[in-house]
Order: sequence, then C-alpha cells, then structure tokens
Amino acid sequence: MAGATGYLLKNTETVDVLRTVRAVQRGYVTLGPRAGGELSALLVRLAEADGTLPFPALTNREREVLRLVSLGYGNRRIAQELFISEKTVRNYVSAILPKIHVSSRLEAIVSARLAGLETADPGTGTASM
Repeated sequence: MAGATGYLLKNTETVDVLRTVRAVQRGYVTLGPRAGGELSALLVRLAEADGTLPFPALTNREREVLRLVSLGYGNRRIAQELFISEKTVRNYVSAILPKIHVSSRLEAIVSARLAGLETADPGTGTASM
C-alpha cells in the first residue's frame, strides 16, 4: 500500500510525533492537531456552501451527542450538558456508531473531527464563529 496514513506539520511537538507514529503503526489514519483543525474548517465551509449537514443519517440530538464526543467529553459530562442520563448517552453512542459506519468511539471522534462537527453549533451542524 502506498500513500500517506499520517500527516504532521513540521513544528509538531515531539510527544505528538510519537503518538502519531504509534497510531499509524496500529493502522490508524491520523492528522496532527493543526492540520486536522484546518481540514475540519475546510470541510465545514464546503458543507455550508452546498447546504448539507455532516452525517445526515443522524438526528439533531445524535449529532449533538457526537459533537460532544468529538470534543472529548465522557458520558457523564455529556449527560450533564444535555440533562439526560448516562445510560441514555450510552444508548445514543451505540445508535450513532453504525449510522456513521464506525465501530468505536475513537473512530467516531476522528470521523466527527474530519467532518468539522466539533466546531459546529449544537443541534444544527452549522459552524460557529
């Protein structure tokens, strides 16, 4: 297989370089924080330009849960933010994974960040400024 499976900017911190190399060795596709952020912003602009929301199969509530997951929130914090139980959060996450074609929370985070969801307003999927 030829091609890049990880991308970092040249001013990346050593700890992030090591983390990325280990992730690529395990088969993950990774982007450094700045490169990922720039790509996310681009994807949001493209989605806004054609009027589509990231992950159209998701309900607004599922998109909101995924956005909070992509920000690194645990189930307890998501439950507190949304005024729902932790079990309800777990149910949402379980429903979200197959809808976005991933098998783990980590893959969901990567997909959501690549789609620019972590920069979106809750429930709408539109970029916040």
